[in-house]
Amino acid sequence: MAVELIIDGDCALCQRASQFATRSEYDTTVIANASLDDEDLAGRDLSRVEVDESVWVIDGARRYGGVDALMYLLRRRGGLWARAARLGNLAAIHTVLKVLYRLVSRNRHHFSHVARRSRS
Repeated sequence: MAVELIIDGDCALCQRASQFATRSEYDTTVIANASLDDEDLAGRDLSRVEVDESVWVIDGARRYGGVDALMYLLRRRGGLWARAARLGNLAAIHTVLKVLYRLVSRNRHHFSHVARRSRS
């Protein structure tokens, strides 16, 4: 079954996360959140606010948002990435990652400009 990755279509950081996710051997469908209407969101049990604030991974009935979505993607990649996800899920580290994620998420458009310039 394909996993859905819902990202901010304008965010360079989100786009890089989607490139990372789609490099794995698992089937991943990337969806820009702006392309989802209210009915699509309701069918995924998500709100507009949720998809505007965080990246989301939907794997069947399971949903992961923000840092949990990123840790899920790392686990799926396996190897050292899965080990990094295990570390990231340790309580103290996970708490710090959640704070950092919120900081980056709220300022993603600034970080996106920096990320785009670094690729040029």
